[in-house]
Formats: sequence, structure tokens, C-alpha cells
Amino acid sequence: MRRDSCPIAESKSAPRSPSGPSLQVRRKAGLARVALLVLSTCLGPLAAALSLAGEESLAEKPPAEQLTLQSVQDRLKGLESAQALDEATKTKLRELYQQAIGELEAAKKWSESAARFESMATSAPEELAKIKADLAVRDDRDGRKASNAA
Repeated sequence: MRRDSCPIAESKSAPRSPSGPSLQVRRKAGLARVALLVLSTCLGPLAAALSLAGEESLAEKPPAEQLTLQSVQDRLKGLESAQALDEATKTKLRELYQQAIGELEAAKKWSESAARFESMATSAPEELAKIKADLAVRDDRDGRKASNAA
């Protein structure tokens, strides 16, 4: 397959639109969403184990509320006091909660980066115009100095 006919190569070489985020920013935001989806899928089976321990079921809350950094940290702290769970289950849950915390922190960083890049992409045309104007003023000044010296 020729490189010039590849849609992926075309999208990488295509100019960025000032009105929207770049492909790389959209991919990072998409990865953050996928990470959240994977975590919510992994933590779903834990809801049954926690409800057996007399804890509030994760399934009773909508997904947007159940998967926050604070809620996972709270569940990790509450795990030690769960008496209905054996040590093997607690160990596995602890590992999963720590993994979830790491993934949520990474997703937060990616989301912040995506927002920062989107802001930069939005302000880029204004900054470019300002830089061009500054360069034009400098060129005018340099041109005047050269003509005055001659």
C-alpha cells in the first residue's frame, strides 16, 4: 500500500484545525475514557463481594458517581474493617483498588493534558497573529534604521 493513499498517514500529515483539538489530543482523551471504562468493568464484580460484607453496593450508584478517586480510596480504607472477607479476598481487592487509583490518577493527568492542549490549539491563531505583528514592527524598525544609515 502506498503511503500517500493511507488514511492514517494523511491524518498525521493533515494540518491541525484551529477550531478543534489535534488527533493526538483526541486520542489521549479517548484513552482516558477507555481506562475509566476498563476500571468500572473490573470493579463491577467487586460490588457483590462488598455487598456481602454489608457495604453499600457499587451497582446502586450510576457509573459516573461510583468511580472517583476519592470513592476508591475510601473503599480501600474500609477494606481493612470488612470482617466478612477472608485475607485472600482482601489482598486481591487491595491490589485492584490500588490499580484503580493509579489508573484514575493517570486518567486525570491525561484529561488535564488534553484540556491544556485544547486551550493551546484554541489560542494558537491569536498568538500567531500577535507574533506576526511583532515581527512586522521589528522589520519596519530595521528597515528604517537601514535607510537612515544609508
